Amino acid sequence: MLSRALIALASSGLLCCGSRGTAPATSEIIAAIWIADPALPGPDEPPAGRSLFDAVLASINVENVTSNATVPFPFEKLTELIASRLGPSEDPPLAQVLIPIGRSLQRDANVPDFFASPRVVAAVHRDTRAGGEGVLFLKDRLFLGYQARAAIIEIISYNEDAGRFEFQIVRDYREGVTPRVEYAERRVCLACHQGHGPIFPQPLWDETNANRAIRTALREHASQFFGVPVDQGIDTPQFIDDATGRANLFSAYQLFWREGCGDSAECRASALVSMLQYRLSGLHHAAGAAAREGERFAKAVSKHWARAWPGGLKVANPGIPNRTPLETFRRAGERSGVAAAPDTGTAEFAKQVQSTLTNPVFEPRTPREPLEIWTAAEADHEFYQKTVAGLASFFSTADIRTIDAALYASRDQSESAEYRAACEARVVEEPAGRILLLNCQSESMALTLWSAWPLRPGGVQIERLVIDDAAPLTNLRAAILTRRVLGDRESFRLQAKEQSAGLHARLASGNLIGDIEISWVIPGAQAGESFAGQAQLTVFQDLTRLRAAAAEMAGAGSDALSSKPLRRAALVAEILQAL
Repeated sequence: MLSRALIALASSGLLCCGSRGTAPATSEIIAAIWIADPALPGPDEPPAGRSLFDAVLASINVENVTSNATVPFPFEKLTELIASRLGPSEDPPLAQVLIPIGRSLQRDANVPDFFASPRVVAAVHRDTRAGGEGVLFLKDRLFLGYQARAAIIEIISYNEDAGRFEFQIVRDYREGVTPRVEYAERRVCLACHQGHGPIFPQPLWDETNANRAIRTALREHASQFFGVPVDQGIDTPQFIDDATGRANLFSAYQLFWREGCGDSAECRASALVSMLQYRLSGLHHAAGAAAREGERFAKAVSKHWARAWPGGLKVANPGIPNRTPLETFRRAGERSGVAAAPDTGTAEFAKQVQSTLTNPVFEPRTPREPLEIWTAAEADHEFYQKTVAGLASFFSTADIRTIDAALYASRDQSESAEYRAACEARVVEEPAGRILLLNCQSESMALTLWSAWPLRPGGVQIERLVIDDAAPLTNLRAAILTRRVLGDRESFRLQAKEQSAGLHARLASGNLIGDIEISWVIPGAQAGESFAGQAQLTVFQDLTRLRAAAAEMAGAGSDALSSKPLRRAALVAEILQAL
């Protein structure tokens, strides 16, 4: 990829390419095009489907999934509703920051007492494992900006059917009034949101309450606003910034899905298998023969790219320059001979605020240079792996868990291979209690695990598992399903799962690792003693079934594999039916 410096030189005319240093003729220059063109806003109303914000509100008005559904007041009740639509989560999935002196269209609403009514910016930045009725996939797909003085919430949320972000405004958002929800005028929105999605300041996010000076000024009025605590570190704006960056690439992934394969449903089926393999295997890209789906998709996209986008693709920049408003006041005061900025809440302070907004460098409406320019010549193997990973991110964790469970339940329908290894076990004394260490090794299999001793149902940690020459698996935890005793021999059946998403253990190829059988002659419990055992497991080639299901979808002319936007719900429903 081109660096930002090279992009800037190229766009300014200071950098050109040609044989032996000679610039090509003007007729030979083919300009790069925007993946999402700010000059082409599209219709204000969704061309298909509805926004995810409408879907959130539909939990109130189930029979009326429209933009006129009730928006709960106050803002804390709205964020509670959003959280309820995400399902249970150990960590808060909604990140919220306070921006008292911002750059939104409501920048003047809290004049002159900016710190008494900061704007809230919120984003769903985490997925949850939860699925089922009423649960929505909102990660990187729902962003809110609330200014209480203006009684307005600005909403950016994804529309899967249309393959784009929708812009909405909640007006009259105040107590005792029924709010109005409208689709905004996209032409106005895209003046700032030039990539058709969310934007956010670049680090160190100094106009948010991550800035100590901002926190101090806010704290004079309250310890929290609208349920958002004043005292926060930089991790919260980092979450929003990361979500904004990921969301900015949705349009690129959708472009490759819609156009990269042309009219070939088989090509998209190959991409689908590659995407699901990546997610099912715990974010491992397949290698060798198992990688052919991704390679087929990459070749198709590369061929189309050369014809359709010969000048390259411009990726919009969602990051607006970092701005330190209070520091700006101080420097302005020094230049004018004023020792310090006036007290917040005064007309003079408001005047100085207005003066800091005149600098076009900090103005979101100033056209921004591309974040990157992608060309077919630079789209290597790593680029296409990132594209597959980006497309795979369109599936929720609950989607992948459902597909994983379906494959596991019917694993006996797949071809399989068995692996065995001799084991050495040892019980060691630790301050927290006795620990079992188990090390198993053969030519085709290696397994290392540990557990509290005696073994407990859910407490087995698999440190390392290697099958043949596949990549080692190091993020597995196992539950004891059964324990049997026959004479002097004891055996345990373990079910191994990937820890972060709770999926059944799989090789990088995507193939399932079946239950693990551990057996040994019943040992004594003396610390330091070693005893022999055996481990065996079965690997099921169930990715073949997934591949066959995708091919069946393509052969049947699946609408989910057409050149329409990637629609996860339709793809998941059809792949489960085909399985």
